[in-house]
Amino acid sequence: MEMLVLASTRTIPAMLPESIRILYEAGFDSVDVSYNNIERFDIDYPSAYSYFRAALQEASRLGVKPLTLHAPWEEYYLIMLGKNIEYAVEEARILLDMAYSYGVDVVVFHPFSAQRVGESRVVWLNKKFFALLADYSEHEGLSIVAIENAERRKPWNSIAAITSLARSVGSQRLSVCIDVGHANINGYTPQRIGEELEGVEPICIHIHDNDGREDKHELPGTGTIDWEGIASLESIVTARYHVAEVDCNGSPRLCAVKARIATTVISQLYLKYQA
Repeated sequence: MEMLVLASTRTIPAMLPESIRILYEAGFDSVDVSYNNIERFDIDYPSAYSYFRAALQEASRLGVKPLTLHAPWEEYYLIMLGKNIEYAVEEARILLDMAYSYGVDVVVFHPFSAQRVGESRVVWLNKKFFALLADYSEHEGLSIVAIENAERRKPWNSIAAITSLARSVGSQRLSVCIDVGHANINGYTPQRIGEELEGVEPICIHIHDNDGREDKHELPGTGTIDWEGIASLESIVTARYHVAEVDCNGSPRLCAVKARIATTVISQLYLKYQA
């Protein structure tokens, strides 16, 4: 399947439906729908899914393909997890149903961290959560579930840990999404990323740059990431979706220009280093 570079709604400092509309007007016909647009406006948790639905409906109306969607962070599902795992999985299933009905191919989740659920059960709990979710998706033929490597929270700031988790579940509907910026914060070189991804095919890559200390979500090439090394990794460049997860604090329409720059830079980086 052809590699696709997607602009993310997170680049547009606007509510989700408006961010979809602005990206469409900037010429994007495929996008990533991000929970960041909900969180940054301090929307209450019970309303989050209604904003996702409104954004997906707007994409459908405009003819924009919402190919990937970033689910709420782990804190959102921790509320349901307080009751039991099955209750939290049911909440995630609702999002999968909604996403698939509007054409989303991949839904990305942050795993529960040891800090939140305890070191003694963090692997067991995540394996059960994602096994139940992937089984539901596989049975119903829904979107692919992808686990993202964390910014700092252990053990999932380790790429080896998330690939091991995905392998342990062993479902065709469960994959990994590698966040290159998060990897850089954790001291990963391209070589080490390649080693820990050996035999694994990530479904998506989240692309942004930083200084190795803070998760700044800057344009590729403006931080310390070795992009030549990243673009030389077959496991990275052959991923289905490459999401430009850059941030912008200007006016929404000027930020759409930044989204265009980001997707162009990413495409050119891959072309240059694959030549």
